[in-house]
Amino acid sequence: MTDYTVQQAAELVGLTPAAVQVYQQQGLITATAQGTLDTSALQWLSRIKRLRLSGMALSQIAAYVAQNRVDGQLIATDQPQGQYTRFLAEPTPPLTWDYSD
Repeated sequence: MTDYTVQQAAELVGLTPAAVQVYQQQGLITATAQGTLDTSALQWLSRIKRLRLSGMALSQIAAYVAQNRVDGQLIATDQPQGQYTRFLAEPTPPLTWDYSD
């Protein structure tokens, strides 16, 4: 399994390293014991990015992430669930970052 630094993950997903760190601090993604991010974390970063681009607040994203945790681990899911289906299916507008939520 390949692991990525915050900088590498940010570049691959199209986020800033600061955004990735905010998502880590808020518990939306989890680093490995070595402080790197695995491919599952990259998949979640991509999903989180899409949700943010759709206008979803970080508090709503946190609830979505919580629904997809099993024994403290994020589970990979290809299908959006429940109320989040609309957010993941809509086209995404240009992004302006607001970390205040």
